[in-house]
Amino acid sequence: HHINSKNETIRANCVDKLIRMCSKFKQRQQTVHLAILYMDILLLDPKLFDVAFKDGHFFAKRSKAAGLSGLKFNESLFVGTCMLLASKFYEPDENLVMIAEI
Repeated sequence: HHINSKNETIRANCVDKLIRMCSKFKQRQQTVHLAILYMDILLLDPKLFDVAFKDGHFFAKRSKAAGLSGLKFNESLFVGTCMLLASKFYEPDENLVMIAEI
């Protein structure tokens, strides 16, 4: 699969945010790599991309009046979800991040 320029920008921003988030929560390097893999899978697979992004799962409304055109991609939600999933595989129990902490 080839990543388009819009997804490339999203990916770059998300990887940067992921690295900062994982550093803040003292996550292992393996967790960072697995979280990036999850992001790439969602960004590169057209079918998964449509389900995850076009249906609004990772979007937040800018304002109530804006309606659907006012949806904005929520990088923090996307990155946090990928990190939480990856941490379940590589982090010891005492290092797991709780949703409320993000």
